[in-house]
Amino acid sequence: MSKYSTRALALAIVAAATIGWAPASAQSAFPPYLPRPTTFAGSCTGSTNGGGLNIAGGYATDVNFYVNQRQCDMKEGTGALSSASIYPGVAPQYLEARSSVDYGTIKTFAQMDIMNWQNQGLFFPRAFGQAGWVDDVVFNAPGLTGQAGTATGLIHLTGSLSAFGYQGNAGYSLAVMVGAAYPSTARHFSIAGEHGNPTAQTAVIDEIVPVVMNFIYGTPLAVGVFGYSVTTNTSEGGNHLPGIALSDFEHTIQWTGLSSVTAGGNAVSGYTVSTASGDDWVIGDAAVSATPEPASVALLATGLLVVVGVSRRRSPG
Repeated sequence: MSKYSTRALALAIVAAATIGWAPASAQSAFPPYLPRPTTFAGSCTGSTNGGGLNIAGGYATDVNFYVNQRQCDMKEGTGALSSASIYPGVAPQYLEARSSVDYGTIKTFAQMDIMNWQNQGLFFPRAFGQAGWVDDVVFNAPGLTGQAGTATGLIHLTGSLSAFGYQGNAGYSLAVMVGAAYPSTARHFSIAGEHGNPTAQTAVIDEIVPVVMNFIYGTPLAVGVFGYSVTTNTSEGGNHLPGIALSDFEHTIQWTGLSSVTAGGNAVSGYTVSTASGDDWVIGDAAVSATPEPASVALLATGLLVVVGVSRRRSPG
């Protein structure tokens, strides 16, 4: 996302502030004013001070991470990008984040596996991957230049969340920008492990998300799609029990095309769509699998059995 400022996607996790990202030189710019077309991918893991704005247009991803306790990989451009970050800490502690993007497709992933994390020198451990793209779209149709129109696009959102233990929290946020509205469409999910409950809390998300775009025929319309996976601990206080969390949205956000284009409430069939990126918004990308693969959740469940056994052995009871 050349010369681009990416924005935080609002996501509140139980008693833990999340962090968004933008290049330090452009933190005051909000998404409607971003150069287009742009893409971004960012991943960050490590120790934080627990801070964050929890609103769109928040601080850069690395602002609330301690400099000597973080691994961040943030990229911006005008095409396909990917980023990755691993903060191994002291075994068996493990933090990992990944993200990738191309116009029409966003994949994000965050994983946290911690045990008695405060004794390992970390504070508010966190992992997140976020990515997004912004494009200019122009609708044209014979005789309709300058008139108002409406189009509906479809996003296929699939992924899974899982969390275990008092410190385990996982979340995901999807935000869509249309013109000056940010976000005009949003989906937020979070899940938390339950203290004293040896069973992982899980959620599988599979949605078709409609995006309504109001535009003027012949006039560029800014549209952006942003995805954000995060795993973090519940709080710094209390019992420092093991925590595992997974936010796996590498199954993807995918733009699957336009379902309707209208003018004056009537369907328009002879329209054309041009984009700054060159991406085909009319057809969209190939539809993703209807059900996310359960491999990541299965692997997490296997790990939970190990952590449960360790926590029971360490229990004073």
